[in-house]
Amino acid sequence: MTEKPRALFRPLAVPQVDVRGFWGDRVDAVANRTAEILYQRCVDAGMLDQIDPDRPSPGIRIPFYVSDDKIRTVTTQMFWDSDIGKTIETAAYSLYRKPNPALEAKIDAIVDMYAELQQEDGYLSSWYQRIQPGLRWTNLRDCHELYCAGHLIEGAVAYFQATGKRKFLDVMSRYADHIAAIDNVTRKLMQEGKRPVAVGFFFSLGHSTVVVGLALAVTLNVAPSVPLVMRHSSWQALEVPEVTGRAVKPVADQVSELL
Repeated sequence: MTEKPRALFRPLAVPQVDVRGFWGDRVDAVANRTAEILYQRCVDAGMLDQIDPDRPSPGIRIPFYVSDDKIRTVTTQMFWDSDIGKTIETAAYSLYRKPNPALEAKIDAIVDMYAELQQEDGYLSSWYQRIQPGLRWTNLRDCHELYCAGHLIEGAVAYFQATGKRKFLDVMSRYADHIAAIDNVTRKLMQEGKRPVAVGFFFSLGHSTVVVGLALAVTLNVAPSVPLVMRHSSWQALEVPEVTGRAVKPVADQVSELL
């Protein structure tokens, strides 16, 4: 019996799509201005002071959240790695659109900081290494270590695909190996011959619940206007203007290179 292919459809890779017109102008705005602004926001907030092991620790700059007159375990400063990950990903996608050697050099410098910061066992969290050492993996529910890791991984993959530089991808691959190694729940289930299909679900449940809730709220607010849009457009005015696909390296080849 012939095995069916795992996927009958794969979305186009970024360089296979050329966006012009209305959305093209906005993509150009990100490449021309937004990516640089995001980087500068990280600098202004002091995020690079936190991730650079060659600088003194900045300490707690954003106070812990207070609720019912009690100091909680969370400050948004512990999520700074995720903000930097998003900035790297934005820069990567902007480099697809427009070469920017100055911005690329800034991202390379950030990558060097993370590579130097990473511990020997692969662990990487600027908050728990520089601000609250000794408390890593003690509060998965609130403190977003896996969330930050996810955004850094997304940034690393995007930056590798955009530039061909794999230093950050290698750093995050080591961190992913570390996470897999310390995931005792998954390891125990695998040893028992069980499939750990729900482990990642419960790790991500808290954040995804917030995202789904916000999406539902937006949908409910927008829903009353949808029939008017449909009647006005007759379904034909909703085409994306001037989006063309180009024959470049197949997506499957790019994925295999990552593996």
